[in-house]
Amino acid sequence: AKRVKVILFPGLLFEEMGFTYLGPIDGHDVCKLIEVLNDVRSLKGPVLLHVVTKKGRGYEKAEADPIKYHGVTRFNPETGETLKGPSAPPTYTKVFSQTLCQLAKEDEKIVAITAAMPEGTGLDAFRDKFAHRYFDVGLGEQHAVTFAAGLARGGFKPVVAIYSTFLQRAYDQIIHDVCLQNLHVV
Repeated sequence: AKRVKVILFPGLLFEEMGFTYLGPIDGHDVCKLIEVLNDVRSLKGPVLLHVVTKKGRGYEKAEADPIKYHGVTRFNPETGETLKGPSAPPTYTKVFSQTLCQLAKEDEKIVAITAAMPEGTGLDAFRDKFAHRYFDVGLGEQHAVTFAAGLARGGFKPVVAIYSTFLQRAYDQIIHDVCLQNLHVV
């Protein structure tokens, strides 16, 4: 019966852990959000404010293709087309992606792991060419590193691509599961 309550009332789980749960709140209703944030200041103890937003909200093209518009450069808002600037050298991500795909053609032991960022890290090209050797562990950087360690122990050559901002979540795993074990994880 308790499990059913948690499913039907998502805040109940947090309330049982001692949190005040508020939400879900429409994150696009700025006036309501400010009102709730002002109210939250007076509460004692930990508070979990559940805010729901839609990526790209208000721009139809971004709502339809949130990945394309996640980290967009200059573009024409009427057409959605990227505006070309002066010619630039290839990005680090592009070079990484192309090089990894080339190496993977030559070595079937190379596998790639991402934590929900295939496009941003350049692993989308690897995924498209080597789907059976590509792993997206979702928002689990710690798991990505430990998973890579297990694959390395099994004879694979895992490449883990995670933005440095999020890699801080996996420092313990890097040290304990990879470095101290002297495993080949890139």
